[in-house]
Amino acid sequence: MDTLRKLIPLLLLLISSAFFLSGSIRVKPEDMSEIMYKGRNVVITQADIDASIKEAEYFESKLSYEEAATALIIYEALYQKAMKAGFSVTDEELGERIEQEKEHLDGINTDEKFKRMLANRGMTSEEYWEAYFSDRKYHRNAVINKYLADYQAKLIAENKLMSKTAPFNTSTNTDWQGFVDELRIEAVEEEEIISTQSGKRVYLELWNDELVLKEETGV
Repeated sequence: MDTLRKLIPLLLLLISSAFFLSGSIRVKPEDMSEIMYKGRNVVITQADIDASIKEAEYFESKLSYEEAATALIIYEALYQKAMKAGFSVTDEELGERIEQEKEHLDGINTDEKFKRMLANRGMTSEEYWEAYFSDRKYHRNAVINKYLADYQAKLIAENKLMSKTAPFNTSTNTDWQGFVDELRIEAVEEEEIISTQSGKRVYLELWNDELVLKEETGV
């Protein structure tokens, strides 16, 4: 089974697309029956988790409940951390990023797995990417990416990191992977996220060189 780190690039695509393609609707904050995890600014619902798992199936991948929940928590917590650090994207920056990504879409659009996913949905690639780029989740991806790119540049300037890589790609650079893991752990900790099922606070921990979501012990 792929580790969570290797799944992160795929998970980001799944999380982004799941919200506008699955038909899931975010519940109101007071409807606690559907909220599985709640932090200072993060709310993860059962519908969110189910949508990510279902979206993985369309891409012929498989996510466990724990993997989907962990990825969503990391994603939302990182976005909040980026926002608190003052990061945002303008419409112009978002447009430039979209154009850059579109340059790489030919390879994705010709992938047989991607074609089967579109066939299962009854969509064209143009319809899929139009929805993907217009969704609010894509905007959040851009904010996180900008935050990570800035953090990486600072590490390189301070000679703490020797080589540059794509901000979301940690699988090919173990040093960068370590720094991003620290950010993920900090982001989740700062959100003080509670599992509504157990009433306990959750946190990320490195176990066997892999990030694992755990619950605090004790009363």
